[in-house]
Amino acid sequence: MTNISARHPFGVLGVALSFWNPRGKSNQTFLEVIESTFPGRVLSSKVRRDITVSEASVYGKPVFEIAPTSRAAEDYRSLTKELLKRM
Repeated sequence: MTNISARHPFGVLGVALSFWNPRGKSNQTFLEVIESTFPGRVLSSKVRRDITVSEASVYGKPVFEIAPTSRAAEDYRSLTKELLKRM
């Protein structure tokens, strides 16, 4: 398997995982594949599955407007802080 960074020369600040199921059976295998593709780039903040993301999409509004105290909003805030620290 060819590494994506070999085919596409670009810098990756971080890899964010969304629709994350903390109890997923294949999490470790999935993380290993992502980590081998983007070594050291997988962000520790993960956006968990949350119905409010779908609801926000239906209304065409940000999740912060639809459900500012939801798990998804909390996860996106955490992800934003982590990305800002990397910049």
